[in-house]
Amino acid sequence: MILNAIGVGLIISAILGASITVTEIFWPNIYAHDYPKAIQEKARLVPMNRRQKSFSAIFIVLSYLMAVGGIVIALAAQFHNIRDYWPVFFYLLTVFMTFNLFDLLILDWLIFNTLTPKQICLPGTEGMKDYKNYWFNFVGFLKGIMISILMAFVTSAPAFLMIRYLF
Repeated sequence: MILNAIGVGLIISAILGASITVTEIFWPNIYAHDYPKAIQEKARLVPMNRRQKSFSAIFIVLSYLMAVGGIVIALAAQFHNIRDYWPVFFYLLTVFMTFNLFDLLILDWLIFNTLTPKQICLPGTEGMKDYKNYWFNFVGFLKGIMISILMAFVTSAPAFLMIRYLF
């Protein structure tokens, strides 16, 4: 079960990681609030027009729906005869923590901090030392642990009930 959850977590991570990367490249305003404060303050962001806002929202929603759909399918396949809530909770916690770890190691430390491609640098902030702030992203990872636990609690009850009574 744990390997299945990690596998699903990695698939979800690939989907969301690609979505986040594409979003950062085409619509940097969306995730600007997640950058270190010094970068946010120096960035020269052009406000998005109505069309950009609509298209980016559709793209993000479709990406997250694909991720949620994948989790639901995996849960239904893994727990088709489930009688207990806790396995569903721990499965979902493992999926969310896999994404949290992927976010830290691949998206933040490798791409953002180490490689720092110019496409993810906000306009006017290229070359700032704050792009190399590994601690900033580690603190985000610690926050992500709490968010993962909260998400597992929030989503596991409806998932358990849906699997138990609909599948």
